[in-house]
Amino acid sequence: MKSDMTLTRRFVLYVAGIISVLLIGSLIVTSAVVRSAFTDQFGQRLSRSRQALARYSEVHVLQAVQKLKTVLTSPRFLAAVATKHTETIQREMPIYEGILGVEFLVIRDRDRKLVYTTENIDKECKRQVNALPGTNTESVIVEYFNINQDLVEIVCSDIYTNDGFFLGQLLFGASVSGALTTELKELTGFDVFISKDGKVLGKTKSRLTNIITANKDFFDSENIILHEITEAVIEGEEILFLSLPSSYTNATITFVGSVDEHISPIMSQVTLWLIGLTVFGGVISLLSIYTLTKHRIERQVDILVTASERIAVGDMEFEVIPQSTDELGLLAQRFEQMRLRLISNREDLEIAHQEKVNSERLATTGSFVAGIIHDLKNPLAIIRSSTELLQLIFKENQNALKHCFNINNQIDRMVSLTRDILEYCRGKTQLEMQQIRLAEYFDELIIFHKQNFKKAGIAIVCSGDRSVFVNLDRQRFRRVIDNILSNAKEALKAGDKVEIKWTKLTDKLRIEISDNGPGIPEEIVDSLFDPFVTSGKVGGTGLGLAITKKIVEDHGSELYVESGPGKGTTFTIDMPVQLVDQAASGKLVISQGELL
Repeated sequence: MKSDMTLTRRFVLYVAGIISVLLIGSLIVTSAVVRSAFTDQFGQRLSRSRQALARYSEVHVLQAVQKLKTVLTSPRFLAAVATKHTETIQREMPIYEGILGVEFLVIRDRDRKLVYTTENIDKECKRQVNALPGTNTESVIVEYFNINQDLVEIVCSDIYTNDGFFLGQLLFGASVSGALTTELKELTGFDVFISKDGKVLGKTKSRLTNIITANKDFFDSENIILHEITEAVIEGEEILFLSLPSSYTNATITFVGSVDEHISPIMSQVTLWLIGLTVFGGVISLLSIYTLTKHRIERQVDILVTASERIAVGDMEFEVIPQSTDELGLLAQRFEQMRLRLISNREDLEIAHQEKVNSERLATTGSFVAGIIHDLKNPLAIIRSSTELLQLIFKENQNALKHCFNINNQIDRMVSLTRDILEYCRGKTQLEMQQIRLAEYFDELIIFHKQNFKKAGIAIVCSGDRSVFVNLDRQRFRRVIDNILSNAKEALKAGDKVEIKWTKLTDKLRIEISDNGPGIPEEIVDSLFDPFVTSGKVGGTGLGLAITKKIVEDHGSELYVESGPGKGTTFTIDMPVQLVDQAASGKLVISQGELL
């Protein structure tokens, strides 16, 4: 929506008005009047420090609450505090120190005994932290102390589990003097002092603050009048200052500025150019501003306004192209960067949300699988004992022994399956490595699957160097092949073919499992190994290929897929050379994908 008063017309009228006023008043304006006017403006600018301080306080509190909420709702943080496991706490707590942005952090249990404390905490800080009382409520205590002539913020918050169980207290803090003075100066443009009981706890570094600090009587209670702009003369220099009480630090924030420093340059320029520029530069300025605003500024502003309107309704599928290399061009570049960042943040939020959902589902699955393992343990043990008894009874019956052997193998697979899911959900895997001949290993797998593939009319073959030995976890790696073959069987139709092929390369062993089926839909190829992806399948939990990828990676190997509609599918496993042709030496153990 365009304004009736265009930018060009506004500028022209504004400049014409200034020229008219200056032409009339240039002869009667004195330096005293101009100085008085600028001094008043300077004071008004200084008075706006109240709003700046209030906004800073609100933002500071909001940021602190958000960071604290992030930590207190973190499952890993709550688990570390609840278990009091020293190694876990020592590993996890530095992460949360970084999230909170603090200099020291202390955790007390529900009996106020120390569970964790940073090593760099000052003795006086530690004394103040220990003195803070326990509340056993959901409130947050924020205290500020004058420690070593510095303002230190200490926060105390109770720690509760999601079901409301009180675990203890989180106490942390940091020096706020330097950050507070720096940020307030950036917001207001004035130098800043923090004082309490007549003592300076922090200040910005400048020529002006050095002069004021040298005047030891400046911060006497008689000189400080809260909420009022006060004028003082120090070493012949006129200074305005405004002292405001800080409601959240219990200290006094004083904003100071030199009138001479801010106004003198302006006065010199006004005196020299007041008459000359108003006459000669008036006409030139009008013509220049009209041309500039009409042909350059107004056009670029219209582009930015249109872009902001599209972003406001959620449309970001466009590009803001700078029309010049000046400030407006730079503004257009920043606007484009903002648009791209908004798109990135929106994508990151979607990814974070999906990861949170997956994490919660994995936690639920882990608890469910743990219950299944507990419930299946006794029945499976009874079945195994029964088959072992049958083997003794029918030891002369080869057919019966074969069936007993198959039953025991299936029991092992059921135990391995539930264990793999549980380990995936917990994120911890311990592999039992064995040296095996790869050809014989795949022969056993094909014999197991061949009957089902034959019933479905699907051919399954394998080929490769039969002299290759590899080190791997027999049961878990079988889970990898079983998952891929089961998915292939479900997707293929009668007459299709699955081929297992392995090739020894210079630096790795490559195993390829390919089929000539319909291929995987493009929309799910990139998320195929994500947990709970079940698109295109008639059943399953969506954890099969996620577990498959984790098992492969735990072996120090890589798994990737190539597929396309009508092009078939190929799963490729690249095993590092250190797992190939190694001499057997009992059992090798790989924990979380690292060779031990």
